[in-house]
Amino acid sequence: MTSTFYSLSCTSGIWSYFRRPWIVEFRGAEFIAIPMKSAPLRSLILATGRGLHHASVMKPAPLRPLILATGRGLHHAIPMKPAPLRSLILASGRGLHHAILMKPAPPRPLLLAFGRGLHHAILMKPAPLRPLILASGRGLHHASVMKPAPLRPLILASGRGLHHAIPMKPAPLRSLILASGRGLHHAIPMKSAPPRPLLLAFGRGLHHARLMKPAPLRPLILASGRGLHHARLMKPAPLRPLILATGRGLHHASVMKPAPLRSLILASGRGLHHAIPMKSASLRPLLLAFGRGLHHARLMKPAPLQPLILASGRGLHHAV
Repeated sequence: MTSTFYSLSCTSGIWSYFRRPWIVEFRGAEFIAIPMKSAPLRSLILATGRGLHHASVMKPAPLRPLILATGRGLHHAIPMKPAPLRSLILASGRGLHHAILMKPAPPRPLLLAFGRGLHHAILMKPAPLRPLILASGRGLHHASVMKPAPLRPLILASGRGLHHAIPMKPAPLRSLILASGRGLHHAIPMKSAPPRPLLLAFGRGLHHARLMKPAPLRPLILASGRGLHHARLMKPAPLRPLILATGRGLHHASVMKPAPLRSLILASGRGLHHAIPMKSASLRPLLLAFGRGLHHARLMKPAPLQPLILASGRGLHHAV
């Protein structure tokens, strides 16, 4: 070859001169000269300072202007044709990393507008997503497998983006989401028509309303303010007066019959928590007398203990 390239080696402290087209790389503690076809690569390697690492299996002739302009080097430019990507890469400054397997013609206005780059635009057609992405500022990340036409008013109004709106039909949920401000997160697999007044009244959202029928629970939930969380498996008809009077909610009232306990609970103010597995008829005078509640009265017979408890004022705790 007519060109001459100088290469230095510092092994054993001896400087060598090579009159061959070799390239120098520093490996470990020494410079090593590697024989290669360096004519097209010489200017690229010397300009970018990347070395020979990523230049082994590529033809750099068409990539020369891109690499010199962006300064990214040869790392991600091996199996692609950069002609159509030139304007995108130079404008967005992202480099060649995510532009290998895609056709960048359609995403050009989107990428230049909000600067997300080519990362998430590989498998999608951005034509219908253009107004959504530009308006919400979320980018192309969650818009790969969905049709955003019916979701447009919801996303623009609630500002949640396209993340949770992929497999749902938002027509019946529109008024709920806009009114409660919860977004589309918990509204995917449910029918929201019945819970509408409940959700709007106490603002719990759609999370716990999937498996229940809210018609009989409406007055209870609105009165106690507990929400729909613990109301799935119970029948609240007989519990209505107790819950409204004590304000404990529906949590511990799932498996009990409150008829005989009504007077005790209303008198002692303890609620329904500890009254599930006992018969309170014989304990009524004791509870009303010293107000301990039903907690420690399950396993004892209070008839002989009555005068002791009333005299000592200790209650039923230590008398079992």
